[in-house]
Amino acid sequence: MTTQAAMSQNLSWDLPNPFILKISCAGEHEDRLGHINNVEYLNWLEDVSWQHITQLGAPWYTWKQHDVAMATVETRVKYLAAAHAGDLIKVATWITEHDKLRARRQFQIIRISDGKTLLRAEKDYVCIALSSGKPKKMPGFMSDAYEAGVAAAKP
Repeated sequence: MTTQAAMSQNLSWDLPNPFILKISCAGEHEDRLGHINNVEYLNWLEDVSWQHITQLGAPWYTWKQHDVAMATVETRVKYLAAAHAGDLIKVATWITEHDKLRARRQFQIIRISDGKTLLRAEKDYVCIALSSGKPKKMPGFMSDAYEAGVAAAKP
């Protein structure tokens, strides 16, 4: 996997300034149907999210220090086309909304060879205290990171 911020290669992204993770689909990602298993797509969405928020200044160790995490409360996924072993894909994310308690991310996966969008998804999160699992207001470092993400996604 290779991380590349906003390297679009003339691909048709849904929003400007995507944060991108480049992935080479491997045979071990295939399922019985002979294409990449849907669970792998979800893993890639999580991977790109963590790399993006870290790049925005909120690495995991600071979350632990402040006893906070963003828990997924809803995921909406549209699988549009299949990927196969050997495909090179780009997994993109944007932070599209946030307040002091909640955030939303948008995702898009594109196959590089033909520019076809394979997946579109959105995830909603709520900030919680790691120690209790109860909702907790985002500390400043997190709010700042999410705000920077929202600003980057605007045209």
